[in-house]
Amino acid sequence: RMLTPVMEQIEKEYAGKLQVLKINVDEETELARQFQIMSIPALLLIQNGSVTASSLGAKPQRAVEAWLSQNGVTK
Repeated sequence: RMLTPVMEQIEKEYAGKLQVLKINVDEETELARQFQIMSIPALLLIQNGSVTASSLGAKPQRAVEAWLSQNGVTK
């Protein structure tokens, strides 16, 4: 919940560069298992069907932007 406003803003600012999806791991247990999500919130960067980076825990927008930039995603 804490990350929702940050990710909504990221989705707006990175429109056309990435897609933000929010998954309820309690309802989507198979998906959580597939991506080995053991803790929430979890950020996964998926490119061409493979997880290329992950980050755990709530973060401020600047930290999410820095993480995206470190992983090759720019505005």
